[in-house]
Order: sequence, then C-alpha cells, then structure tokens
Amino acid sequence: MSLNDWAKAGWLKPHRATRQQVAAVFRVVDRDLEDSRQSLSADGQFWMPAGANGMASNTMQRDE
Repeated sequence: MSLNDWAKAGWLKPHRATRQQVAAVFRVVDRDLEDSRQSLSADGQFWMPAGANGMASNTMQRDE
C-alpha cells in the first residue's frame, strides 16, 4: 500500500509545516547528531545519525 493509497483512505492529511516546526525538528536532528559523537556502542553511533537523517527527510517531504 502506497502513501497515496493512505491519503485516499483518509489516513493521511496534507500538512504544511511552519518555519517554527521545521526549526524544532532540525534542533532535534542537531542534538541527535551531537549525541552520536558521545561514547555510544557502534550500533548507537550508526542508528542515532540514521534516525536524525530520517527525521530531517520526513520534514522535507512534508513540506513539498
């Protein structure tokens, strides 16, 4: 099932992110990237930036 199918079913609603919402997400991304430089396991060092990247990517997709 695609995201378009979800939208047609009414499970997704269009949303235009505000500058404040985007800035808040990027503050979290910056924090997670900084945290990933701390003493974490190899898995943690991989997944923390990967999660931050996913969050940033989702924000950009929402604002298209």
